[in-house]
Amino acid sequence: MLETPLSLQFVPIILFMCVIAATFALVTMAFYLRQMRELADRLTTHLIDVANVDNQLSVVAQGVLGLTLELEKMRETIADFEPKPDRPA
Repeated sequence: MLETPLSLQFVPIILFMCVIAATFALVTMAFYLRQMRELADRLTTHLIDVANVDNQLSVVAQGVLGLTLELEKMRETIADFEPKPDRPA
């Protein structure tokens, strides 16, 4: 019967444990990558919502600017119709 040194007898056990550890690491990494992808999807959805709100605020700001310009024109028109004070002699 051929004798193998004691250190070589543990090689298959050590390799098997390494395979188990690597498999566990890969499964864990896949789980966290899926979680990160879901988080990225939610973040993208929130960013799209923020961009939509920003666009709506921009439209409102343009409307307010237009109203301000119209009010300024109305003031000028009203000022044209108001009697002008007489100049002192």
